[in-house]
Amino acid sequence: MSQRLPAAAPDRILRETAVRIGSSPDLGETLRAVARAARRALGADRATCYVVEPEQDVVSAVYTTEEDPRRRAVVEAAAGRGPNDLPIWRVILSRPDPLLVIEDLSASAEVPRALAARLGSGALVGLRLEHRPVPDTAAPELLGTIFWSYRRPRTITAEDRSVALGLGSMAALALANARLHAQALHSLDRAEREAETDELTGLANRRGLDRRIEEAVARRAPGGRLSAIVLDLDGFAGINDRHGHCAGDDALRAVARAVEASLRPADLAGRLGGEEFLVLLPDTGSKGAWLVAERLRSRIADLSAAAERLTASLGVATMPDHAASAGELLRAADSAMYAAKATGRNRSLVFEPRAARSRVETSRLAQAGREAYLGSILTLAAAVDARDPSTHAHSATVARYAAAIAAALGLGGDRIEEVRVAGLLHDVGKVGVSDAVLLKPGPLTPADWSEMRRHPEVGAGLLVHPGLAEVREWILRHHERPDGGGYPGGLRAGRIPREALILGVADAYEAMTADRPYRRALTPAEARNELARHRGTQFDPEAVDAFLECLAADGAAEG
Repeated sequence: MSQRLPAAAPDRILRETAVRIGSSPDLGETLRAVARAARRALGADRATCYVVEPEQDVVSAVYTTEEDPRRRAVVEAAAGRGPNDLPIWRVILSRPDPLLVIEDLSASAEVPRALAARLGSGALVGLRLEHRPVPDTAAPELLGTIFWSYRRPRTITAEDRSVALGLGSMAALALANARLHAQALHSLDRAEREAETDELTGLANRRGLDRRIEEAVARRAPGGRLSAIVLDLDGFAGINDRHGHCAGDDALRAVARAVEASLRPADLAGRLGGEEFLVLLPDTGSKGAWLVAERLRSRIADLSAAAERLTASLGVATMPDHAASAGELLRAADSAMYAAKATGRNRSLVFEPRAARSRVETSRLAQAGREAYLGSILTLAAAVDARDPSTHAHSATVARYAAAIAAALGLGGDRIEEVRVAGLLHDVGKVGVSDAVLLKPGPLTPADWSEMRRHPEVGAGLLVHPGLAEVREWILRHHERPDGGGYPGGLRAGRIPREALILGVADAYEAMTADRPYRRALTPAEARNELARHRGTQFDPEAVDAFLECLAADGAAEG
């Protein structure tokens, strides 16, 4: 039998414990101190404090003085279980008196003997720890329990009961204060989250995004990458106009869920405002970010609002490639997004300063064109280029080269401008080429080439406006060769328009000096040698000579 402590000892232990509780904000440390004090003050072989998590109604923590590993495992097995699932707890919860005393467990019908044996207990004292709300007419709130265990049966005196109640009051106070503190922190955290959360979508709002992007920039390791995707829904104002703002709100919520479903654990997302969203991708370069953007664009294309299909334009930018600060990163991604809209919408583009200037030039030509029809065709041509990220500035570059060749050959100002427009439109017929062929990462099969070689005819068929008759003929013939080995007509020199031959040289040089998924670009010198080697067979001699002179006179024209 455990030796009893002198009568004065419990009072001293209670005072020491009260001081410890008052000086420590840590709940675990406090309850471990209560368990140790309970064992000492009552001469128990083991004391255990349990904490109840109120919202889930389960035992969330166990603090025990038990040192034997097997019995400690039995005691700690209560964690994660509901109070009513535990046999001894059911006994203490069913009684009006919070104090449970069993002096001889072997003679008690309330606790299974097998459980008592696993616990190694002959006698038991238990106390419900409760918080009584104000006013106290409401039912008390269960905070947890304390159990004192003795290996052998034992008489529990009135003094033992008084000490147990005193320790229980201290433990209940510590638990109540800890719960109140946790609730205050939770309320503060919730208020902060709500201040940075978009009420409609549940994503971060502009305030939250501003803070998070600064944090992401600060966390970026030297030389590391941070990418941003700016997403804007296409034609969203029309959904609100035709179906009302409720339909628009439903669409925004659906897009928010699609954004969340496309993220990796470390990624962040939020709503910039209106129908515009932002995604931040730590440790991700432009290529990886573009793939995420395409996955997201595909998810959105599967959505609908009021029976209308949703699409989005997305812009990608990366630190440090495109920006040196958070503000520059957002502006670059925003610029790429607007470029995606300008080139046909429902696409993802990576920010590229030179390509951005080319798209501005394309837009200027479209606005200055003779007809609104020309503007729409120019936009379609740019959209075709944008289907493949590796060629999204191809037509604008060909237009610049072709205009330079035309000027070097002495063509008039109006004709030079028409050649420039033809350069912008020369691949518009690829709108009829499938993605499987156009974006194929390897060599084309004969069937693939058959489909690809139709694009001059498709392009010419799109240019039905009478004012574009000559441009239409140049585009139809820009893959013809002086030796008759071209397509679609196999025409020879003398029957091919000079402007079409100019386009052929400009197109070939730009294609040779640009990377493709299935091959690396030639150097400018290698590409010039190829032009010279096929001069008179594949390429028009005068156009080749004029272009080589332009390249020699102006190295910047090599792009």
